Amino acid sequence: MKTLKITLFILLSVSVSTISFAQCYEFGVTDGYLNPADPLPSGGQTELTYVVCNQGDDLPLDPNGGMAFNICPSGDYLATISAVYGSATEYFSFFSFLGCELGTQTAMIPAGTCLEFKILFESIAESMYGDFIDDTGAETGLHCVTANISPSGIYSGGTCHDTTDDYLQVCTWTEAVTLPVELTGFTATKLNTESLLKWETASEINNAQFDIERSLDGIHFEKIGEVAGAGNSNREIAYEFIDANPSTGVNYYRLNQIDFDGRSTLSEIRQLEFEESSRSINIYPNPVVDFVNIETTELGASLQVYDMLGKIVLEHTINDSEQISTQELFAGAYIFRVLNANGETLLTQKILVSK
Repeated sequence: MKTLKITLFILLSVSVSTISFAQCYEFGVTDGYLNPADPLPSGGQTELTYVVCNQGDDLPLDPNGGMAFNICPSGDYLATISAVYGSATEYFSFFSFLGCELGTQTAMIPAGTCLEFKILFESIAESMYGDFIDDTGAETGLHCVTANISPSGIYSGGTCHDTTDDYLQVCTWTEAVTLPVELTGFTATKLNTESLLKWETASEINNAQFDIERSLDGIHFEKIGEVAGAGNSNREIAYEFIDANPSTGVNYYRLNQIDFDGRSTLSEIRQLEFEESSRSINIYPNPVVDFVNIETTELGASLQVYDMLGKIVLEHTINDSEQISTQELFAGAYIFRVLNANGETLLTQKILVSK
């Protein structure tokens, strides 16, 4: 059987600090996993999660500003396709260098705190054999991710220290997998004030639907719509979706293809940038509590308010300047869309409603 070789080596290192107080520092890896873990086809994506916990006293900043974490995939088989995210980014700052994500501690980590480091990888190459040999001598295609924190304890001049390294492995098995959907194209283009997404498939197996997802930072995505799949097909099929409410600034889009059995595959990311309308339109304050003010010189303008799933939750006609109640809206993010008398979008803005 033709298998894929996925090899990922991750080195997490904690720099040694010399602190004048006799405290106990114990910062180690407690869990790690890939999702999905098995199998990972060529072109497939997986999310790596590592959980690290401070099991000792409050962990202060390293006075030397040393490197704290390194996350590096195998460049031959995996490519990093996202920045590091998760709760750990509240305490560490990361930057990219030669295909790796390098991080330094930026804040004191309280005792008992557990943090998650998350990052997305994509399989970019196939291999003719696997690395792992089972009890029968067959190659299974099993590949492991190794994490290392060294040292697991930070010596502080007292009696509490641990010089033993912490190791943790997470593994995935890979094989030659026929992708359920062969995506041959995915484009995003501006259509006046809207985003037009188009994609084509050459074949489909067990394809239930495509979820359309949008992000404002390229990392955190939300579903804004869905398009039904063809199930099973061996012919070329074209799809499209219109995002009528893109936000001002850069909008990132991706497709999440979902099988009838619940398995899913993410597409590559496309982006479009929208500038604010040149017409004089102001929406304030932001965030808003009970009322939002809308000022415009456009005659016959109207307002549509969408939740983050693309559902209209409020509509209102605007006469010059208006103060509109938001008291019936739940707390959260909304898209405010101002249209002219012909129904053309003049301004789209993300507004946060607080309670």
